[in-house]
Order: sequence, then C-alpha cells, then structure tokens
Amino acid sequence: MFFKLFAKKDDDVAYHTFDLKAFSSLSIKLMQCSVVVELGADFKATFLGKDSLVPHLMQKDRNAFFKQKNHIIQSFQNSEQVLTITLPSQQMLTSIDIQTNEGNIELVDIDSQRVFLKSSQGRVRVRRSQASEALLETSDGNVTVRNSKLGDGKLSTYNGEIKASGSTLSNMHLSVANGNVSLTDDRIAGGDINLKCGNLTIDHAHFDSDYTVKNIEGTNTVWSVNVKKAQLHTINGQNVIENDPDPSGYVLTMSTVDGDNVIQ
Repeated sequence: MFFKLFAKKDDDVAYHTFDLKAFSSLSIKLMQCSVVVELGADFKATFLGKDSLVPHLMQKDRNAFFKQKNHIIQSFQNSEQVLTITLPSQQMLTSIDIQTNEGNIELVDIDSQRVFLKSSQGRVRVRRSQASEALLETSDGNVTVRNSKLGDGKLSTYNGEIKASGSTLSNMHLSVANGNVSLTDDRIAGGDINLKCGNLTIDHAHFDSDYTVKNIEGTNTVWSVNVKKAQLHTINGQNVIENDPDPSGYVLTMSTVDGDNVIQ
C-alpha cells in the first residue's frame, strides 16, 4: 500500500546523455543504479533507466560528481539502471569514489591513484586497471579482479566470493564472512586473507613476502607457490604438505578451526 501511494504511475525509460567535460576526479553516490567506467574515445556519460532515477551531474575544478536523490522510492522490480562513463586513453585519474546502495560496479581499462568502490547489494569488478590505493567492497555480491594492479587497500564481501586472477596485489587485505576466496596466477606482496565461513584456493601465485591466511570454517588449499616454509594450524582437520620447499621463497602461515590446510 505504501509504495502504491508514493510511487509515480508513469515512469518512462530514459536514455540520457550528460554534458560531461574533462575531469581528473570522479565521485558517484547512487541509491539504485549500476555503474560502468571504461575506456572510450572521449569523456562521455550516459544513463539508461527510469526517468525518475536520472542522476544529477555537477562539475567543478576538474572534479565530476554524480548523485541521485536520497528519498527515491520505487515500486518497480527487476528494472536495472546503468550509468556508463567513458574516459579517453592515457587519462590518469587522481581519485574514483563510487558508492551505490543497489547495483553493480565495474571498472575496465582505468588507471587511478585512488579507487574506492562500494555496493550494498551488487558485484564489484575491476579488469585491466591500476590503483596504488584501492578499496573494493560489497555487502552482498562477488568481488572480482582480473589482470589488474591494486595496492594498499582491501577486497571485502560479507556474502559472496573474492576472485583475483592474473593480477598484482600489494598490501591488500582480503576479507570474506560467508564465501570463498580464489587467487590464480597472481603476484602477492604483503597483506593477508581472513575468512569466517568458506574455502581458500591459491593456484600458481608468486609471493614477494611472507603471507598469512586465517580461516574459521573452511579448507585452505595451495598449489604451485614459492614457499620455503609452511606453518599450518588446524583444530578439526589435517595439515598436508606435499610440495618441495623453495629456498628463495617465503613463509606461508595458514590456520583454520574446522577444515584442512593443504600445500601441493
């Protein structure tokens, strides 16, 4: 009843093009919308979705701000809104800050000194991008990093999975409450992994420092890594080491309460 009283009866689908000028810093605050930031021919921004959800754009001093109204109330379901922003090649940004309550966030071929991506309900995905300081976070969804370089930050999801492949992670802290972590063909320097309920898989990773994994309810499995020494701890499980130590490698410490620790 509440939604029927306050929702618009006629809310047409809109395709809106913004008058976007060149910028070096991007800030987006949305209530209900997915965001894609990718490489393009020029600075451009478009929105596809319900007309009442078109964000407001403000630009000042090479800073671009997109924002939706905080009091949006909608009755429609399964209607995805998408804000797409393109940047020309060789454009290095100083900062990207994207927050959405409901929607996915994706960065493709983007370089920025700082990246802050947060969704309350949706996936967060970064491909072929770089950031010296990065925070990727979602409460309900997967966090995916592919062929990227991220540093000094965190990958976090409460209910979902963290997947990184072909990437360099420097001083990145990975945290999952309910879900798995998968690292494949990555270069890892510093940071750590914390899981509460889920399994960890590390396959063909190269460590540039000692590394620590803490799990509560799940199994930690590692294949083909440069480890000279393994420190494994479990209460209700087994510790299995089947690999040959790498004298030039590093120390890997893994612990879990209910599960196994396996190095092959």
